[in-house]
Amino acid sequence: PGSMLQRLADRAPADLTNFSVPTLFIVGEEDAMIAPSVIEAAAAAFPTSRLLRVPEAGHSVYFEKSDVFNAAVLEFLRGVDART
Repeated sequence: PGSMLQRLADRAPADLTNFSVPTLFIVGEEDAMIAPSVIEAAAAAFPTSRLLRVPEAGHSVYFEKSDVFNAAVLEFLRGVDART
């Protein structure tokens, strides 16, 4: 069956062209649980997404690189807030 993200990445991009919610994908470049390429494909399918690849981080970017993760989330949320 594959993971939820893999199934999402496998969907035709046309299925997601109307998705207008800002979305932030954060992936550790050393993630052994979900391949970064899966996250990249999922992010590419969302027209309003942003992708952050974090070097020297695995699956738990929020824990392994909390300073990078927190800064990225705050910047993203500030940008979303500015649009409303």
